[in-house]
Amino acid sequence: MSSSPSQFYDRAYFLGTSTNRGAFSLMDLGPKFIDRTQTVIDYFDLKSAQPGKIAEIGCGTAPFYRLIRQQPALVHLEVVCTDISDQGIMLLPEADRPPFTQSSADDLPFEDESLSGAVMWDVLEHLKEPGQALSEACRVLSPGGFLHVICPNSESWLSNNPDPEKDVYRRDKSHILPPIVTVAFLQSALHDTGFAFELFTRGFPGNELQDQVGLAQMQPASVDSTGTHLVAFARKI
Repeated sequence: MSSSPSQFYDRAYFLGTSTNRGAFSLMDLGPKFIDRTQTVIDYFDLKSAQPGKIAEIGCGTAPFYRLIRQQPALVHLEVVCTDISDQGIMLLPEADRPPFTQSSADDLPFEDESLSGAVMWDVLEHLKEPGQALSEACRVLSPGGFLHVICPNSESWLSNNPDPEKDVYRRDKSHILPPIVTVAFLQSALHDTGFAFELFTRGFPGNELQDQVGLAQMQPASVDSTGTHLVAFARKI
């Protein structure tokens, strides 16, 4: 299995009380997750999409699922979740838990071409073979299905900061070192896997600690690749 051991991702990891990652909880549906979800809705025009099933891969505490459920205009979309650990899901009240299958991102429990979309937030940087996860996402998506990827940028302008807590990549001890997922990797892997895509970075000097506010705060990776996060919008060809 190319993923990190599931035992690493315990209750403390998701609650932000573990020394293995930054001291912030993944339980709250704060501005960061709200904006990520809204960006997916807007970019892929989900309100006008046909009924379909979307996978939240590496869901953790399932922020995408929980926020999509709050929007009546999206009742035609079904969101299902997977993660290598069930500890994030088990922290949720039972009524808020999504349809869930425990599995790694590189071995998804879905039939070929059975999904209309997938989101993969803060996942690829945990994998020794991130390309396999992208291949799996492509396998389970129907033609034209979308994939939204966000991950910390190991080549960001903060990567040389002497304090690793300032760098969103180095402060989580479960991230793969040396880093694999770079701008160049995503450009090559998404293309070779069978996606048409746009790749951005976000989080620049002066606004690196601000919450995401849609595409307005992103730069095409070809223009500025030093942002703290990599953001890809892709569709299966």
